[in-house]
Amino acid sequence: MTAFNVSGIHYIPSVANFICFKPLYGSESLLAHARTNTTQVRDCALFGMPGWIRASIGHESDRNSLLVLLRLPGTTVVEP
Repeated sequence: MTAFNVSGIHYIPSVANFICFKPLYGSESLLAHARTNTTQVRDCALFGMPGWIRASIGHESDRNSLLVLLRLPGTTVVEP
């Protein structure tokens, strides 16, 4: 993801409908916030990757929600 490259977030490239990444700040607070905003995420500590998060990006709206959640450059919140 270009936005991840620009921001310096470490991630594992994927051709699947999810991405694993290590946020620039604490994963616990991001996980909690994501779950209250319907972003589908999972703590990768369960897979031996503490501090990493797996997020669903199957639809464009999922990708946009994730980028807004991470507050990456070039993303904006669109009010309903």
